[in-house]
Parts: sequence; structure tokens; C-alpha cells
Amino acid sequence: MNRIRVLVVDDSALMRRIVSDMLSEDERIDVCGIARNGQEALEAVERLLPDVITLDIEMPVKNGLEVLPELATTYPVIMLSSLTKEGADATLRALDAGAFDFIAKPSGSISLDIRRVAEQLRAMVLAAVESRMKRNDVIISNKQPMIRGGRLEPTPQAMTVKEPFQTMKRSPSNLTISKRVCALVAIGTSTGGPRALQTIIPLLPKDFPAAVLVVQHMAPGFPASLAARLNQLSNVCVQEAVDATEIQPGHVYLAPGGYHMVARQEDGHVYRIALHQEQPMRGHRPSVDVLFESVARLTGVKLCATLLTGMGADGADGMRLLKQAGATTIVQSEQTCIVFGMPKAAISRHCVDIIAPIQQIASDIMKAVGSHYLRWDAQ
Repeated sequence: MNRIRVLVVDDSALMRRIVSDMLSEDERIDVCGIARNGQEALEAVERLLPDVITLDIEMPVKNGLEVLPELATTYPVIMLSSLTKEGADATLRALDAGAFDFIAKPSGSISLDIRRVAEQLRAMVLAAVESRMKRNDVIISNKQPMIRGGRLEPTPQAMTVKEPFQTMKRSPSNLTISKRVCALVAIGTSTGGPRALQTIIPLLPKDFPAAVLVVQHMAPGFPASLAARLNQLSNVCVQEAVDATEIQPGHVYLAPGGYHMVARQEDGHVYRIALHQEQPMRGHRPSVDVLFESVARLTGVKLCATLLTGMGADGADGMRLLKQAGATTIVQSEQTCIVFGMPKAAISRHCVDIIAPIQQIASDIMKAVGSHYLRWDAQ
């Protein structure tokens, strides 16, 4: 079996050495070369033909964002980002520009942190190659059938996005929306999640009667930047979750990096967010399973659980509990996932109601929570 060839691009000699050592610990990976800036990276790929590239953002001559569009058209690119607000904002721009995923650079010389980052980086490289092979073999078509409840059904007309997002309009109705939360949507995602969320959340209407709780696997600092970006694009209010916040309809709450997020029920129909830093669940904090398990215990609200693109199996066990609690369960289709790990794990547990392409999931969520009075108006 051929080893996976990785090009490491970073202006820091120390970071190039650290990243190279991390990758070389896996016998399936070969660090085929290094580059000190974006210009050298462009020259190196023609000579080395790597399978995957790790790319720093801040570099002289040409930085990571400047060369990423050209590199990402051919190679899976994993961004290495600093743990700063500026680094988080730049990383989100990189994901928009086609980066496969990102990882926060290890902080200091703490061996535990370096070991954790090394494991994540190696897993990303393997997933990137698998994703590239899958996308070389599969041609995605809007005319492909959609699987619902195990049956193949014709795909509805795709919902279009315009300038930059299609807006939702209410059908004629005298119905008024209560400020009380009548439904709760729990979403879990990892690799490819920011782009998937940018497809779903902006399509929810301002008077969306449900609240949305999201766990996106991210390091501290990154969810705040993602929430700010989603908030600019969306009709609903998107924010990084704060402990003890009362959950409100028409709001989307993203779990902070490094904190588990759970939903708790008080007397009547009051629901609050609680954040804690207990041990990671299967290596994740925040964990989708921790969120899903807490939501499964709620009463008095309609429940919907959604798993989007991501590595591993986080959320699958929690989705099974939510299915048992009566929730509608939705996962993203393999054809539209960057990595099909999390949805596939839920499907294997036989707890999925709907498998849908990413463009259809917002509509499925609205149907699940009872937003039948909404329709898509062509602009």
C-alpha cells in the first residue's frame, strides 16, 4: 500500500519539525517535503505531487489565504491556525475558500496537548485522502434520489440560494408565534461543519418557532467567530452559548470550544443552557452525545436531531436515545458530506428517519418542528 504523501507548509522551522514528527509517527504517512511560504508551496506541489497539504495562514511572500484557492482545487488542504480571534476569523475564511479542515496549533510544550493535536492531525490526513478518493469516484447530481426512512424517493426541487441566501416568506396566515419554545433542534457536526451550517442556518426564517443547539467540534475561540459569521448571514439570532441562558425560539446557540453544552428543564416550559468542563466524551469536548442525551430527557417540546458531516461516531448513541424519545432524526447524505463518519454511525444504529442532501435539511427540520405554514417563495 502506498504511503500518503504530505507537504508541510509553515514559515516556522520549529513548527515544520513538530508537524512533520507528528505525521511521521503513523507508518501510513510520509512527509514528502516542506515549504516555508505560499510561493514555495506552489512550486513544491508541481515537483512532489502530494496527497495532502498542511498549510499555515500567516507566512511571508504569500500567506496561506493567498495560495489556498489554487491549492485547494487539486489537493485536500488542512489549515494550521493560531488560537487567536484573528486566527479564528482567517480560518473560517479558509474553510469558505475550500480548505478541507483546520486544526489549532499546539499550545506551548505541554505533552498532552501535543499528543492530542497529533492524533487529530493524523486522523484528518487519513480522512482527507478518503474524502478525495470518494469525490473522484462519485459525481454529485441534483437529480439523485433522496433516501427517506430507508426508501428511495424522488428528490424535491432543490432550494435555490440567491444574493447571497434565499429568504423565507410566510404563507398568508393569521397564525401568531408564541415566544415560548415549542420545539428544540439539536445539531452535531465536525469536519466540514462550518460550511454545512452556513447552508442550513441562513435558511431558517426570523419567526422560526424552535430553538437550535449546535455542537461543532472546534477549539476555544473558534465557535465565537463562527457564530458571528452565521449571525450576519441569518434571519435568526446566532450566538455562542452562555451558561444559564434561557433558551428562546428563533435563536441558535453554539457550544463554546472546550465546554460540554446541555439543555436543562425547569418548572413548566422553561429550558436553560448549562455549560461544564467534565471529562471529554470519547475524546470530544464539546460532545454531540452529551448534548443529545440531555435533550432526550426534555418534555413538553417537539424534538429534532440532526447529524451533519464529520469524522468519527460522536452523536450516534445520543441520536438513538432521541429517536426513542420521539424525536425526528435527520442525517446528511453521503454524497454531500465532506466526511460521512458521524451520519454513517447513526445509520448503523438504525435510528435515522431521514437521510437528505445538505440543501434539503433546512426544509426537513422545519417540517419536523411543525413549521408547515412556511413555504419557499421564488424571488
